[in-house]
Amino acid sequence: MFDALVKIAIQVLNNFDSFFSSIFFLYECNRHLDKNFFLWLKICISIFYFTAIFHIYIYIFRDV
Repeated sequence: MFDALVKIAIQVLNNFDSFFSSIFFLYECNRHLDKNFFLWLKICISIFYFTAIFHIYIYIFRDV
């Protein structure tokens, strides 16, 4: 069980890394284009939470 939790934490941290780099990229693009940044931020956050929850379900139910 502890091994699975460690794997989940590592996967979530990897997602956080790509998540924040994509947010920084979108921020740089929108800063120059003057677009609606917060709409893209909401989209990125929802995609991140979906992938994090998806990976957690994979690690929980893969042994079942």
